[in-house]
Amino acid sequence: MYIDWIWSPPKTLIADTTISSRFKYRPNSDIRVVNPEWRPFVHRMPKANRKIESLIAPGKASSTKHAYKISQTSLRNSYASLNVFFKWLIDAELVMRNYLADAKKNCKYLIKVKIYQPPHTFDDEVWETFIQCLTVAADENPKFEIHRFVVLSLKVLFLRISELSSRDYYTPLFNHFRPDPSNEGWVLHVVGKGKKERVVTVPDSYIENVLGRYRESMDLAPLPRIDEDTPILPSMKTGKPLKQDSVNNIVEEAFDLVISTLMKSGKKQQALDIAGASSHWLRHTGATQALDELNETMLAEELGHASVKTTVEIYVAPAHRDRIRKGSQRKL
Repeated sequence: MYIDWIWSPPKTLIADTTISSRFKYRPNSDIRVVNPEWRPFVHRMPKANRKIESLIAPGKASSTKHAYKISQTSLRNSYASLNVFFKWLIDAELVMRNYLADAKKNCKYLIKVKIYQPPHTFDDEVWETFIQCLTVAADENPKFEIHRFVVLSLKVLFLRISELSSRDYYTPLFNHFRPDPSNEGWVLHVVGKGKKERVVTVPDSYIENVLGRYRESMDLAPLPRIDEDTPILPSMKTGKPLKQDSVNNIVEEAFDLVISTLMKSGKKQQALDIAGASSHWLRHTGATQALDELNETMLAEELGHASVKTTVEIYVAPAHRDRIRKGSQRKL
């Protein structure tokens, strides 16, 4: 019954923008009271629709609560949360066994088959548009230097957006760029997913055309010092290192510039293709292009994957490619 309820919740409990908590605090008090505006579900307009409506075809996109549908990921997360709850009930000796496995097995909504999903990437022509568009924007207005730097860094260095953002336990600093002791080139020290540290190689072309240019726009020397503790992404207003939401806004503004440029060039289909793009597309694009230059083991280390198998499954997918190639040759 609970799964049926979250699959098709009452429309009055669906918010348009953000989830509202079940309880809220009274003003100037530690007392919690029932929130009459409680909305445990939210139906946000997909990013692609928002971009289409604002940049590509105004008035064409729409979103209604009647179109609400829980995602497969959210459905699996709901089962995971229920599983934790049942384990607590068992430990408290309130129930004798966990029936959730049987319920999940017989769920009529859960899709159990997982198929290969290739990573989202920008094609070569669109990526060239990114470089040209952001370079022109930065040449005309220095405020876009940070947009150019962030987008090129995410793509060229295979970074997650969180890895350029300031967190409670870590702030990316310029002295995290440093020459490798081998004297073969520069590297960037990154603290990534799961607080795992890794070293990313930094191409000479990036040092010359991205890092050096960005630092000079900040009135800094082209190359960082080993003892330089300046944040890589400081706020233009306060100088404090930017959090992830602010970095994400920079990426979205950069994407908007590129979409507008594509529209002005009459490339509407390409603009539509990237309307729903996220910052992770940049990491995927860099990794996919790097397959021609790095073997799977090297690429796994650059990406911070714990296993080469993960890299192969995402970017190489030999079994999938072989099946598609063989399948395309079947006779009538």
